[in-house]
Amino acid sequence: MLLWDLTERIPKVLGDETDYGAILAYLNKLTDKLLQEGMEGNVERKVLSYFVQGQSSLIQAEQAFFDKQMEAAQEHFDEARRKLTLFLNSRGNRNDLVDFLAKQYLRRVEGMLFITKAAIIDDPLAKMSFYSEGLKRFNEEVTNYTQRSETYAAYVAFSRAAFAEGLYWFYRGETERERSTSNAKKSLMKSKGSFRKAAFIDRRFAPYLEVASEELDLLTQERIIAKADETWTKSLLAIDKGDYDEALKLSKRAKMLYNRAAELSSDVSKKRILIATSTILDAAYYEALGNLAFRELNQLEKAKEHFSRAEATADKALGMVGHFGSVALKAGFEAERTYYKAMTILIEGIIMFDNQQYEVAEKLFIEAMETFKSAESLAKKGENDIILQFCHQAINDCRGYLELCNILAQ
Repeated sequence: MLLWDLTERIPKVLGDETDYGAILAYLNKLTDKLLQEGMEGNVERKVLSYFVQGQSSLIQAEQAFFDKQMEAAQEHFDEARRKLTLFLNSRGNRNDLVDFLAKQYLRRVEGMLFITKAAIIDDPLAKMSFYSEGLKRFNEEVTNYTQRSETYAAYVAFSRAAFAEGLYWFYRGETERERSTSNAKKSLMKSKGSFRKAAFIDRRFAPYLEVASEELDLLTQERIIAKADETWTKSLLAIDKGDYDEALKLSKRAKMLYNRAAELSSDVSKKRILIATSTILDAAYYEALGNLAFRELNQLEKAKEHFSRAEATADKALGMVGHFGSVALKAGFEAERTYYKAMTILIEGIIMFDNQQYEVAEKLFIEAMETFKSAESLAKKGENDIILQFCHQAINDCRGYLELCNILAQ
């Protein structure tokens, strides 16, 4: 019964399985007793003390591992391996129960050593290699326990195998991220599934499940944002081509994608930026309506109203960004707001021009041109090439109207 108490069932004997202090005290007391009997001439008891010391080092190693003290964990795992190997070498090849248990614990120690070494290094490919080796040791544990019908021990060993498998797929996903977000997502989903199995059996693995879940959400969010950015760009290009119906559809689609990305984000600043970006899409929607009314339907009052709403919406988006956004992001939003303001002034000038109020119109065209220039400067700062292009075209329009005003006012 004593030897079996030193296996996975030690916590069951002692009570609370998290009371590692009590377990270590029990093992230390037992070690002292065995060593004392060894000094009295009982060699078998002295040899057995190596097995117990190996157990003690293993427990200390796993404590350090789950406390993220990886270098200390490696030292304890190395000591556990040394003691268990010494025990097996001192006994010869007896192939009895205690030998079986020692060999199983040695596989566990070697597996955890690979996992620990992987945690210390930075190279993802090297990590994956270590995790594969660790998984191999844990699978051997599971197989050997299963063959002896040790269901409980096999169950616990399986949690370690699932943990190693989860780590492998997690870092494989990291290496795939830049090349293919689709493959990275598949790997992270496998990682999450493996960690879920491990955490179901051993709650110490639960934090790894949380990290995998967060990374999966983050990757999904990144993919959605990339699609939203692409859709938004297509919307602006549709405006440039005069396809305003298509621009309206695309801006709605982009807004939906940004909103979905915001729902997935747990980061407050990123969530604010995504919601603000979604709001600026509302402004782009009004812009498309304004362009439709202005350039195709010749409904100038309606167009002016839409661009005015676009300006107000862009101002709202800027307020949402607050201090969270980058300088370039804020400048890009400000460029859009200023562009919408300039368009409102330009259209008012055209209304005055059509009513033959050339002096009033001339002042408005000058004001609009200066406002477009401000938007142009902000677009450069915010790296907003589409708005930059729109401003350049609008400035030329203002100059054309100013020439007409000078001619007709004479």
